[in-house]
Amino acid sequence: MTTTRKASKYTVNLLDFTPLNEQAKEFVNRNRSEEEQATACRHSWSLGFIETGEGLFILDNDGVGNNHPITADKPYTLEFYSERTSTNEEGKESTSLSMMPSCEMKLNDQDLRSHATGDTKPLDEFIRTFGDRLEGNYHNWERRLNGEGV
Repeated sequence: MTTTRKASKYTVNLLDFTPLNEQAKEFVNRNRSEEEQATACRHSWSLGFIETGEGLFILDNDGVGNNHPITADKPYTLEFYSERTSTNEEGKESTSLSMMPSCEMKLNDQDLRSHATGDTKPLDEFIRTFGDRLEGNYHNWERRLNGEGV
């Protein structure tokens, strides 16, 4: 399904939390036995933020995000998922991913800005296009940012 969207006047600042992956893995493994150790931790979404007169709003590339600005009092919760790579008796390697988050970090607006890559995308390009749900999410953000409420 291909959808043509009107070009958005809003710019999404892209985020990269890769530097936090190792810190999350160390936290997750702190009290685990050798057999239960995660081999990696990562977050699962492409994230970005939009700066407005109200503050910084974070969203993922499905158009899911907070309905309030991120602040020190209302931080964003970044969830990390564990991966475990193991090798069986035949030497075959497999990787499993946790179904639920293994840990989380609370990040305020300044923390988020420090993880900005410097790259940006227009909102209409940042939110993926595939079906009514994503289109609805995109239009909800446009209305919210235009002050029309949702």
